[in-house]
Amino acid sequence: MGNSGDTMGIEELSEIYRVEKKSPTLATVREDLYPAMAELLKVQRRDYDEGLRQDPESLATEGANIRRKKGVSLSRDIVDMRMGKICKMALRAAMGEIHSLLAMTAEEKDYYDAILALSKNHKALLDRMSGNMRYTNAKIVPFPAETSGPAQPVKEEYSEPQEIVPIPTEEPIPIPEEAVPEGAPEEFVPMDGEFEMDEPEQEIPEDELDSMVPPEENAPAPVPAVTEEFCTVRILETLPTPIVGPERNYTLRKEQVVRMPSEFAQALINRGLAAKISTSA
Repeated sequence: MGNSGDTMGIEELSEIYRVEKKSPTLATVREDLYPAMAELLKVQRRDYDEGLRQDPESLATEGANIRRKKGVSLSRDIVDMRMGKICKMALRAAMGEIHSLLAMTAEEKDYYDAILALSKNHKALLDRMSGNMRYTNAKIVPFPAETSGPAQPVKEEYSEPQEIVPIPTEEPIPIPEEAVPEGAPEEFVPMDGEFEMDEPEQEIPEDELDSMVPPEENAPAPVPAVTEEFCTVRILETLPTPIVGPERNYTLRKEQVVRMPSEFAQALINRGLAAKISTSA
């Protein structure tokens, strides 16, 4: 991934999307992620508008439009995935868990702090409404300003000692016999009026389980997921100049068989420059 301050390209944006989708936790990204994505979308939009002004029907304009749509889709998916992970972190932090905030950008830390404050406030809502708040913030009273002159002696006052009244302790509430199912084993019966419930084990999703397994030294590199459909076409006419595609440039010659994005290939087919080849058996 690029460093802060570098211009972001569609390849870096695609890599951030793949890493964020694979990782169950918040992935580490460049600090200027949001400004860099915004600048990339501006450049893609400007290139597409320039193509519309010069030649709306050209293949270069079609390729610029495909890249623009892909940039918008990837950037929105990245924001949605990171928002969901940050919300979960804030909710768990409100319940006492401790998380590292190193993977967050400055914009995401502000979002995290806002969600955390609202979650803590909502968690204490019932206690405030029922009057069961045990702890309150101590009110800090500043010391009085110093005055000139000699210090005045403090007069001690004598007070009669008060009789200490013992606080009665609550007796445990007996458990009715109806609460214990008939024929239950002895260990099922709760002791001392307390019920212990074990939390059910949760199944770990396969994508999260994969990320928890340490990679082997000689493991093959992961194959990036195909984010758009491809199709195979046969070129009917040789094009004098390379065509700029959504992710790479294509040098097309007559009778050449090429596999390319279906949306880009359809633009060639509509202009009579290519014919689709069926790959089904």
